[in-house]
Amino acid sequence: MAELPRYRPLGVSIGSMPSVNFVQTGQAEARVYDKISSSLDAISDFVYKRAVAEAEIAAVKYGAEIAPSAAELEAASKSGVTFDPDLPDGFTIFDQKARKTAIDVIQTNMEIAARNEINQLTIEAKDSDMSADEFQLNLNAIIDGYSASLNQIDPVASVNLQAAIAPVANSKLTTHANAMAVKAEKQQKVDVAFIVDGIINNIPDIVAAGNKVSQEGNQAPTITTVDDILNAERNRIAALAYGVEDASFIQAKLKAFDEAVAEGKSNYINNWVRGAGEDDVTALDRLDQVLTGNVDDENIRRLTSGLSLKERQKVIDDGFAVLSEENTIAEAQDKKEEEAREEVINDIKVEIAEAVINGDQEARMIAIEKLKPLDDEEYVKQLEATNIAG
Repeated sequence: MAELPRYRPLGVSIGSMPSVNFVQTGQAEARVYDKISSSLDAISDFVYKRAVAEAEIAAVKYGAEIAPSAAELEAASKSGVTFDPDLPDGFTIFDQKARKTAIDVIQTNMEIAARNEINQLTIEAKDSDMSADEFQLNLNAIIDGYSASLNQIDPVASVNLQAAIAPVANSKLTTHANAMAVKAEKQQKVDVAFIVDGIINNIPDIVAAGNKVSQEGNQAPTITTVDDILNAERNRIAALAYGVEDASFIQAKLKAFDEAVAEGKSNYINNWVRGAGEDDVTALDRLDQVLTGNVDDENIRRLTSGLSLKERQKVIDDGFAVLSEENTIAEAQDKKEEEAREEVINDIKVEIAEAVINGDQEARMIAIEKLKPLDDEEYVKQLEATNIAG
């Protein structure tokens, strides 16, 4: 068997082979797998989220479409139709999102419908003078009606709806109540003014009626003077006007009453002064009686004795006006009578002239005699003309 050749070492050695670290290699591999897994998870999460987003978008659209409109809700409320929407009740993302969207839209539409009804009710209340209590009941009915319907679907949404509508209703109620209060005050003022004016217009009758005497059984007669009655009527006006919260109104009515009292007394007294002529008593004589207090007429005497300084001054001023009026009337009457006398005299002159023309001396003398009681100067003149002619 042949022997293989032997090689002599040349002094060159082979380097050692590097050792393999299996721990580090495993960690590196793990990191790679983690990155791959994370990438896959990210892809999966993205796809999921996108699917959820698409589902939510579709659910929102569907929920908005199935929710009744504000007009439909308002019509249902006014007609009394039971509100029962068919909403999704499943547990999928689509069902839950569609239901929530539908409820949100329903709540919004209910608020719009409720506001519309409240506005319509406000107009109706104003036009019909609806009382504040009735207005409040109707407002509550609107709020309770919508909130009760929504409460069957979602109690939380129902509470939110009430919270949104209540301030609007309260504002409308406050405004209407204030307006009604103002209107009621105006009407009360009108009513009081009507009654007070009636009292004031009755003053002349009270003055003319004079004092009232009443007696019960054997008791002494009780005398209620004109001033007692007038004071009671004045207090009545003050009591009536007290309910009207307007100080100027009260003062104006009391002032009008006082002026009417002075006017009524003055008119009654001066009508008596103006009515002179009995027993040859002149208006000046009667006014003098009023000024001195020595009045013959008992009712006038009682009335004048109770005059205030202001009332007395008015009676005096009006009395002198009566005298001036009487003088004016007398002057006018005198003028009228004088004009009538002149007309008769002129007619007689015409009659005399015609007698002269006709040569009728007898008729002429008869006509001249008619002048004697009317115009003595003209009578003498005509006689003289006769003598000259003769």
